[in-house]
Amino acid sequence: MQLDIRLILFHNSKKKSVGIMRIAVCDDEDLFLEKLIGCILNHIKPEESGDVRITSFHSGEDLLKAWSKGNSFDILFLDVIMAQMDGIETAREIRKQGGDPVIVFISSYRDPAVHGYEVNACRYLLKPLDENNLKEAFETALKEYRRKRLRFYTVQVRHERITFHTSEILYFESRLRRVILNTVDTQYEFYARLEEEARKLKPVGFAFSHTSFLVNLAHVRSLQKFQLRLTNHIKLPVSRHCAKPFTDAYIRFLGGIDLV
Repeated sequence: MQLDIRLILFHNSKKKSVGIMRIAVCDDEDLFLEKLIGCILNHIKPEESGDVRITSFHSGEDLLKAWSKGNSFDILFLDVIMAQMDGIETAREIRKQGGDPVIVFISSYRDPAVHGYEVNACRYLLKPLDENNLKEAFETALKEYRRKRLRFYTVQVRHERITFHTSEILYFESRLRRVILNTVDTQYEFYARLEEEARKLKPVGFAFSHTSFLVNLAHVRSLQKFQLRLTNHIKLPVSRHCAKPFTDAYIRFLGGIDLV
């Protein structure tokens, strides 16, 4: 059966795109789909978004067919109650296939909300749709989407773009206009401003121990006043200027545990 899909592409030409945010909405009621898509578009902020693609589906089966053909999505709005395959089962199948989208369930009933925990749903919305509740749910979904994207870091090294999981990165070192990225396995050198890389990576636990060293807090084994030791036993300096903010960042990263 041919998929009944509506594509809406929002393009922000003023912002350098880092990829398309793909949103799928799945409901078997046409009028509700129209309203849901309109509400989502109203809450997309051009200054914060790159390219956004919204795709609508009328059934869980159609969504799964598209997914199995390689059309994955970053955020899913799924109606719980649909003919044949419901939203909960659709989400289960996507998780079984290794999919990791942010999921928002929508339903006329409260009871199925408990099943959302099985598939790690982000939010649960009740019909009839309340604009303020949708706005709050969409903002929560966006935060989770951005958090997932930050797990990966991409850098241009000569003529090659290389992507790392942030857990692979030990620290960055700045030397003049060059930045040296040190992973658990090797080093990569490229031209950049370390301050700009710090801005990107601060939300996932990176902090300056020194103006020339940006450190992955997850790899800090021990911390002294003016020196730290990484999990691979490399020692890095902690400058006087960075000592307090670095220690504070490390304590926050550990969940507020006081350092002895």
